[in-house]
Amino acid sequence: MGSRSNGLTPNRPARTGAKYVAKLSQSSSGKHCFDKNNDSRISPATECIGGTERPLRLAERPHETGLKWALLNYNPHGHGPPHVYDTPHLDVHFYLQSKAQRDAIRPGPCDVLINCTDYAKATAPIPPAYMPADYQDQGLAEVAMGNHLIDPTAPEWHHKGFTHAFIYGAYDGELTFLEPMVSIDWLNTLARDRNHGGCTPIKQPSRWQHPGLHPEKYCIRYHPKRDAFTISLEQFTRNAV
Repeated sequence: MGSRSNGLTPNRPARTGAKYVAKLSQSSSGKHCFDKNNDSRISPATECIGGTERPLRLAERPHETGLKWALLNYNPHGHGPPHVYDTPHLDVHFYLQSKAQRDAIRPGPCDVLINCTDYAKATAPIPPAYMPADYQDQGLAEVAMGNHLIDPTAPEWHHKGFTHAFIYGAYDGELTFLEPMVSIDWLNTLARDRNHGGCTPIKQPSRWQHPGLHPEKYCIRYHPKRDAFTISLEQFTRNAV
């Protein structure tokens, strides 16, 4: 498959465990809101999105990966779709686009509180060769993020419960972020059972839009001696474009 590099991890992933999460706000940070019902008031429960967010620098940033920064989101009540991801969890976004590009995706009344013009750009089709295997576009576009491509073959889509999952982000016909999602219950289970966790393969597109190194696994690990967790992308491989 080609050359490989070490795993890429945010500077402070070990702070995203149960003890740390328990101290975070149980409501939205209020950064991404829109008065969707036009009543001149913002309802944090229904008109704000994104939970609590924290930008992260990358501990390593090999130029060839294309990864620019990371964002940790804590969703204390989960998010849609209902009965799939609506339980407390962490979203760890590894961005292929700049923060300025991400922040330019405006709030509005379409889908998940996104500007309707930006919704159209977010849901612009990914060329088939660049669509990851088994992934689908279900129009799950969100303010300050873009579209979320999901794998409908994953267990949580078949009433088997959500422990962890992998989402691809998209905007204007390109993949824009790589997102491991991890339920708080799963992290608590790893800590309770002293389970060190492990890695899961990332389904790949047949070709990548940009040359470089791309991760083949995402890993969720518990470190008992530190009572800490890491969430990382690993096994970077040079793939075809």
